Amino acid sequence: MIFSQRLGKVVAGTIVAVAAGFAGMPSGLQAQSQGRLEGFVGYYFAEELEENVSYGLRGVWMPSKGWGIMLGYERYEKNDGEGYGRSGNVDAQIQSLEASYVAYPWGEGFELFSGLGVTDLQVDAHVVHPAVDLDKSTLSIHAGVGYRAQVGANLYLRPEIRARAYEAGDNTLDFTASVALGWRWDND
Repeated sequence: MIFSQRLGKVVAGTIVAVAAGFAGMPSGLQAQSQGRLEGFVGYYFAEELEENVSYGLRGVWMPSKGWGIMLGYERYEKNDGEGYGRSGNVDAQIQSLEASYVAYPWGEGFELFSGLGVTDLQVDAHVVHPAVDLDKSTLSIHAGVGYRAQVGANLYLRPEIRARAYEAGDNTLDFTASVALGWRWDND
């Protein structure tokens, strides 16, 4: 609950800051920029937990050709799943809010990205002794690769693979394979 309130404030503040910065840019830079907004669904492979569907939103702003900035939110949730080497009775919610630098080394379709984020973990597992009861927010780093395939003038599909590392009692490495449906626009 507290994370949701913090997340709402961070997202609202980020939207206001990006909109204010974009409105104050010189018109020459605005004419070259491009934006994207996408919703995605994926499969989340957590290190100690049962894999499950994840979902979220991402936005990308490309102020000029060759690079951009991506903000994203992803949520994984599993109730009464497997974890920690045993079956059943593990409840987990993982939420990540991330900012990435995006590079387009071979044009605008193929992209490489990396960045920092905050990952909120809530895990309640009564399958090991002692039981795991984890409730924390931690700094995370991530990197990945994606490809944007246009299916219309503005509509696109974007498969992506993302790796995320964070500290949750020990160093943890998770992966997400996702497909996004998005909308892109030029600011000219």
